[in-house]
Amino acid sequence: MVTEVQVSAGEDVVAAAEEEAHVAVEAAGEASASAALACPLLELSYDELSVLVHSLCDPLQPQLALQLSSVASGIRAPMKAQLLELRAQHEAALQLAALYTRQSGLPWSCADLRDAEQLLLGDFHGRPLSSTHWRTLGNLAARQCLRKLGTLVVIEDSGNGDEGVGLFSAGLRRGCLPSLTRLGFSNSQLGPVGAAALAAALTSRAVPALQILRFGQSQIGDAGMISLAAPLRRLPALQVSPSPSPSPKPSPSPSPSPSPSPSPIPGPSPSPSPDPNPDPTQRLWLFENGIGDVGLSALLAEPMSAVFRTLEQLDLHNNRVRNTG
Repeated sequence: MVTEVQVSAGEDVVAAAEEEAHVAVEAAGEASASAALACPLLELSYDELSVLVHSLCDPLQPQLALQLSSVASGIRAPMKAQLLELRAQHEAALQLAALYTRQSGLPWSCADLRDAEQLLLGDFHGRPLSSTHWRTLGNLAARQCLRKLGTLVVIEDSGNGDEGVGLFSAGLRRGCLPSLTRLGFSNSQLGPVGAAALAAALTSRAVPALQILRFGQSQIGDAGMISLAAPLRRLPALQVSPSPSPSPKPSPSPSPSPSPSPSPIPGPSPSPSPDPNPDPTQRLWLFENGIGDVGLSALLAEPMSAVFRTLEQLDLHNNRVRNTG
């Protein structure tokens, strides 16, 4: 009799425990549902959420978007397509980073690329660029991933020319390289089409710190010079010179000056922020670019002529300027 009572009591205890557990599970489920409903992200429209997700899709830091996608099931649907695109862009970024190697011999990681202050690319530097590399550079600029980059120089780009510069410029026009002070192309088969694409991207918003733009041994011609004259007016501190050196060394001054004021030609270290009062153009070098009288007229037109009041050097040799020009 006692045993039967003990068994009955034990069954009651188990039943009570099961009931409590069931209630606890239901309460937890309701709390989880309430928390999900309280998530501000779930209150955004599909389009608004897509815009937010796009801003977080950093090819050099894909984990940010991946972590967001795990917050709630309602966020995963609008992120699916963008996550697939992010994966492809991340793989392309790894290919671009692999053009550089560490001292250990291992290729650069995306973190190395994100922290890079200079990129010296092209056949001359042993880092030939494919159209995919050019597109990736543009995409990283569009998403503002290269915030520390101060120098970007391409020498001897074989086979891409206008197409490569166009792919890069398309991304730069949508984004920003806030620390870029030096941008150079030399012997890169750059023509008027690429020059026009680059000109559209050279705005004070996209390259607020740009001080040196170098061309050399290209064929931008009159059409390219006409296109580039406009950003030269928008960026009066820009210094345009012909051939970037293999390493970003400071340009020598024509004559030593005892003045303690800083030189108008910046040193190799990128400026962390644009100078609010930049020095006017001092050197304008555009040799071997196929520029004729028409291009020279566009360069000298107002208000560009005001820049020449402080110009120290103008190099237009080996172009097509006639005596009339």
